[in-house]
Amino acid sequence: MSAVGFIEGDVTWGDYDNDGDLDVVGIGDTGGPKELYIYKNNGNATFNPTEVDVDPTDGGMRFGAVEWGDFDNDGDLDILATGEDNVTKRHRIYKNNGNGTLDASQIEVDGINGGVSGGGGAWGDFDNDGDLDILISGYPDILRVYKNNGNGSIDPAQIEVDVADGGLSGGLGWGDFDNDGDLDILMIGYYNSGATVQLRIYKNNGNGTINPSQIEVDGVNNGLNSSGVAWGDFDSDGDLDILAAGIKSSNRQLRVYQNNGNGTMDATQIEVDGLNGGLEGGEVAWGDYDNDGDLDILANGTNGNRQLRVYKNLNTTANTAPSAPSTLTSTWAYNASGTSTATFKWNPGADNGSPATPANVLTYQMEISTMSDFTGKSIVAGQWSTPGMGNYLKPPQIYDGNSNQGVGLRYLPHHEYNLLLPG
Repeated sequence: MSAVGFIEGDVTWGDYDNDGDLDVVGIGDTGGPKELYIYKNNGNATFNPTEVDVDPTDGGMRFGAVEWGDFDNDGDLDILATGEDNVTKRHRIYKNNGNGTLDASQIEVDGINGGVSGGGGAWGDFDNDGDLDILISGYPDILRVYKNNGNGSIDPAQIEVDVADGGLSGGLGWGDFDNDGDLDILMIGYYNSGATVQLRIYKNNGNGTINPSQIEVDGVNNGLNSSGVAWGDFDSDGDLDILAAGIKSSNRQLRVYQNNGNGTMDATQIEVDGLNGGLEGGEVAWGDYDNDGDLDILANGTNGNRQLRVYKNLNTTANTAPSAPSTLTSTWAYNASGTSTATFKWNPGADNGSPATPANVLTYQMEISTMSDFTGKSIVAGQWSTPGMGNYLKPPQIYDGNSNQGVGLRYLPHHEYNLLLPG
């Protein structure tokens, strides 16, 4: 594949056209104009080099991030984009039209110049109401959550998570580190014009608010700059650990922090590649590349030379798969002239490993197809994606008196549907 490349931007995978393969979205500086492009997967291990220009008039940004997520629950992936253009800092949503195109009429979530630069954005259902909310952080020292109204719009009245101490310019992500069934915030980077470098967690209070009293994972001013961060259960003990990369006091680091399993993190970091053996200016990710049941490390960046590395997990405890969910049921409310809604419910699966991941924090992949053998086009094709893409389900217990989990999808065509829901 030969296509336009990006610097000072971001790229990610997502099946935006629901044809069963992963496409690419990228944002950043192309060496000329700033662009927001999609590259469509041809389905034969090649990509169409003719990009889909999402917003030809005003779509490009740099020093930001791009993420897929189905924010309007209509069964296809929309785009969240943050960063700065030549003049202003932006924070936008582009809606998927459901026909292989994106609506170029962007939603400015917080008005003109209401975004951030040097940080990022992430989708996550922080209030457990069944739709994706937005987290953004970056310069000028902003950390905000925007609630999804549940009607295809975002509430512009932002939640300022930490007014006193601000956001960080670096990596961020949602994850339930204390296994209480709601999403907490992980952040790494600098604030106060680079004077302070932190690695922080903000706990979700479980009532639609975030606790502003941050947990400094490795003490004050002991984070990493020019950095990336990711949640992952690297020791297969049922809770989320932290992977972090960046630079501190001229030393490039690649670190793992273990979860103590009691709502705290062990500040004694594991230096994966020794002192000054890490990378800066890149990103990190977990993934089981050798299919041995534990999470390995992918890291990119520079140590003076540009590097792309994999570190193999030597843990001998494999992460066992949970049992599949049971008692799948559905209801269908068809409206020929308005909004049709399908609701799917199930009992949660169970992790039989030792230690086990609690049932209320298991996530689900979901596919809906008009074909019983799932060989045809899917309405939702989540089985190839990860929580970072937004195309996954950690549904709230809002059905049947909080006993069942479920999700509702709107705007579905009138067909008979088949549901595939592996744990």
